[in-house]
Amino acid sequence: MGRYVVARIAAILGTLLIISLFVFVLMHAIPGGPWDEDRMPLSPASKANILRSFGLDRPLWQQYLLYLWNAAHLNFGVSYKRPGESVISLLGHVWPVTMHLGGMALGIALLGGLGLGVGAALRRNTPADYLATGVAVFGLVAPHFVLGSLLILLFSTLLGWLPAGGWDTPRHW
Repeated sequence: MGRYVVARIAAILGTLLIISLFVFVLMHAIPGGPWDEDRMPLSPASKANILRSFGLDRPLWQQYLLYLWNAAHLNFGVSYKRPGESVISLLGHVWPVTMHLGGMALGIALLGGLGLGVGAALRRNTPADYLATGVAVFGLVAPHFVLGSLLILLFSTLLGWLPAGGWDTPRHW
C-alpha cells in the first residue's frame, strides 16, 4: 500500500512538472509582452532595467527553476500590469466572487443533475428518460463558453428573467 501511495504521489508530481514546463515554455514562445514597443514606447535601457527587475534577462532554465521555487512557496511575484501589487493580492480580491460563483454553479448542477437523474430513473425508456439523457449529454459535451452564451441569451435576452451581467445584487447572481 505504501509503495502505491508513493508511486501515485510521484506520478502526480511528475505530471505537475510536465504541465508547468509546458505552460512556461508556451508563455515564452508566444510573441508579444507587457513591454512591447507598439503599446508602450521605452528606451532600450529602460526595457533592460524592467526585464532585469523581473528576472527575465536570465536564461530560460534559470527562470524556470526560479518559477518552480517561487510557486512551491506560493510566491508568484508582482503583477506585470499592476507593478505595485502582488499576484497573490490580486487573486485575493477576486477569490470570494469566484468561490461564490463556483458554489452556486455546483449547487445548480447538483440539483439539476439529481432532478434529471431521478426523473429519468422513474420513467425509464420513455420520452422523459431520453430527454433527460439528451440534456445531460449536451451539458457534458458542449463547451462551457458556448453553453454559457446560450444560457445568457435564453434567460436574459429572450425570457428577460435575469440581467446579462453584473454582480451588484442577488438578481445578478
